[in-house]
Amino acid sequence: MRMLSVLLFLGTVAFVMSFTNARRSSVGLTSDQIVINIDDREGMLFLDRWDLLRMLKDLGADTLGNTRVEELDLKTVESEIIKNPYVRSAEVYTTLDGMLYVNLQLRKPIVRVLHANGMGNYIDEDGEYVPL
Repeated sequence: MRMLSVLLFLGTVAFVMSFTNARRSSVGLTSDQIVINIDDREGMLFLDRWDLLRMLKDLGADTLGNTRVEELDLKTVESEIIKNPYVRSAEVYTTLDGMLYVNLQLRKPIVRVLHANGMGNYIDEDGEYVPL
């Protein structure tokens, strides 16, 4: 009897998950399904939601409904976002309901350096150079 209960429970879970996966695979990604959390830590917003949406589009996340969430290589998206000189760290993941989450922590500049040629940059709290 206990074995029958376990099998019934597992069957129900598999049944519900199949509907979730079918819904996710049939729906294309839209900008409403992308949640971007930016921790700018001091109000110095070097990047905003629109910058990130453009970056995601360049990485293959077409937000007009042509790209499905499971088609994205999340590790590649995350590593490309981290290459941006204003980004200190990034976390990219999806949820079962088809949402794409992008959590960013931006660099915090502490010093502005101006060179004799008029060019310059910032230095952040980690000692990294950040462009003006």
